[in-house]
Amino acid sequence: MTDHGLIIAGGGLAALMVAALAFRRRRERLLRLALAARHAWELPTQSNRQILRQIEDAALTQIGHGRRITASYRTKGRTIVFSYEFETGFEQRRQLHPWLVVVQEVDHGCSRATITRQEWVTATVQGPACHAVPFSSTPSSDSQEAGNIAIVEDPELWRSILAGPVGRWLADQPRDRTWEILPGLVVGYQPGEIQADKLEALTLTAGELAKQLQH
Repeated sequence: MTDHGLIIAGGGLAALMVAALAFRRRRERLLRLALAARHAWELPTQSNRQILRQIEDAALTQIGHGRRITASYRTKGRTIVFSYEFETGFEQRRQLHPWLVVVQEVDHGCSRATITRQEWVTATVQGPACHAVPFSSTPSSDSQEAGNIAIVEDPELWRSILAGPVGRWLADQPRDRTWEILPGLVVGYQPGEIQADKLEALTLTAGELAKQLQH
């Protein structure tokens, strides 16, 4: 093939990539609009950058690069739900990591805590002021279920909380889901592309946790 032929072929490939990207963005936009209409969700008043600033202490926003929100909504009440992604690695080893995130504003009166079964989350939030508190799904159990752990600032307070209904509720959560209790916020996230059913489930569950923490 001549150089001229290579240029034409390369140009055609580039055009196909641009068209594919445009199709994907249009499809995602239609999905976002349909999801918003279905639940009467609105666009948040603050920018995506302001939303990320709200959860800048969360473990999820401490890793990777190219962090960005790809779609965000404000639901009824004080809740923002969005799809979020970041990258790890560079050049040929670059990987994209999509997540679903919910941020629920709530006056819970609790100190900071991270409840997770993910080792990378545990490693990210560990520090001199943090304490690991394991817990089980049944308060009478002598042995803690593997993986149920909270990284907390006030271990005495959270041992009391996790010994009751909140602990049992958290122990029954999906293994890939992480919850963080931050000042005035409940933040939940799990890996995955934006999907209506998963986004809805995460939003409803955040509301349940917020109510339990206020009791």
